[in-house]
Amino acid sequence: MGRGIWTRLAAALSAAAVLTAGCASAEAPPEDVTLKVWSWDGNFNEYAADYMAQHPHVKLVRVPPYDETAGFGFDDAYYANYLQAAEAAQPDVLMVPAREFVRLAEAGKLRSLESFVARPEFEASTYSPHVLSLLRASGDGELFGVSQGFYNQALYYNKTLFESYGVTMPQAGLSWDAVLELAASFPAGEGEGGVAGYFVGKYDTLRPWRLIETIGLAAGLEYADGENRSFLVDTDAWAAVWSKVLEGYASGTVLELAGERELNALGDPMPFGPEEQYGPFLEGRAAMTLQDAAFADILAERDVPFEWGVVSEPVDPALAEGVSMQPGHPYAIFHTSGQVEEAWRLIAFLTKRAIGERISAFGTLTARTNAASAADPAYAPFYEPAPSAHGAYKQLIRRDVPDAALGRFLELADERFADTLEGRLTVEEALSRLAEEATAAWRSLPAEGGAP
Repeated sequence: MGRGIWTRLAAALSAAAVLTAGCASAEAPPEDVTLKVWSWDGNFNEYAADYMAQHPHVKLVRVPPYDETAGFGFDDAYYANYLQAAEAAQPDVLMVPAREFVRLAEAGKLRSLESFVARPEFEASTYSPHVLSLLRASGDGELFGVSQGFYNQALYYNKTLFESYGVTMPQAGLSWDAVLELAASFPAGEGEGGVAGYFVGKYDTLRPWRLIETIGLAAGLEYADGENRSFLVDTDAWAAVWSKVLEGYASGTVLELAGERELNALGDPMPFGPEEQYGPFLEGRAAMTLQDAAFADILAERDVPFEWGVVSEPVDPALAEGVSMQPGHPYAIFHTSGQVEEAWRLIAFLTKRAIGERISAFGTLTARTNAASAADPAYAPFYEPAPSAHGAYKQLIRRDVPDAALGRFLELADERFADTLEGRLTVEEALSRLAEEATAAWRSLPAEGGAP
């Protein structure tokens, strides 16, 4: 037998040995891993058993988050304690509310997920780019967490009423001016035959600032200056928005209800039921309302006696950005985790699991754009438009306006609106007083108190 044959045989045997070793290595079970998950009990129980059944080498151990054991808070001491508790617990994966998420990211307590979302298993092409942009805004441009879903609002309308009165149906991309003009096409009034063009909702007290703020933010207006600790509503632009909303309230075109809520056994106010909260629209006495995705279920469950439709929320034509979208609680990896790869596999699993295709009780939708809900006519409008950088989510996570200052501003805004509605003040006088009084209240707070 020649040398060449022996050489080839040796090479073949060597290759076979490599293949055998490779197969043995591939078949070797992964090492057992324990992941500590900082999450509320209800959330954890939704997926833990399922995940461990599919990944038998992984044991998930729930770590009660600080807000579960100590309750929620909004001052600097609460957030400092939250960070200390997380550091002491040393979780691998966290599911955290928006404000706590921002604090953790700012403190360097979370790992960047930028390289992870670029991996094939995340399937970034099927994840909402709008949700990602909001999450990056939480981390000053860096991605530190991903959410299963998101919250948004859209414009519901009563098709039957629009057809009955010969009014043009709302379309996606509608401006707030156009919405209020459409609303004025219906015969406002509380008597029989009266129809509110736009229904705001029902609350403990009238809160017209909600609608004013939504319209103003859509137009890119700013109402607070954190650096100078002042409110900026005494402007022609805010006066124009205020005047339009005032006209709607005064004419009955815009309807908002107020009433006391019942108390539970502990003496805490209970939420209004759907019939109270949305009565005029459910009864066919309101043409339009801005609500979340869960409202579609409410309409379907009650088999309302009219045909309805839904389009994406109104926008300013010059900006074409929505202001209502907010990411759901993000999942993140703690900076001390020694199981980063397994932690990421859990997060990737959570963003794609089937439960994400259902709507939660809080009106959230899956962030996966290839889910059934994204193509459903009842829910597709919630996936658009692109979110504004200074919309509702920015207002939620901003650190430059203390809650105490904002709370007083909201009280004063609704009081000054009542003054204009009842003719005691002009719009200009009301906004001037609002800016002056709210700014004074803000500056009376200790400067070192900081924002929540």
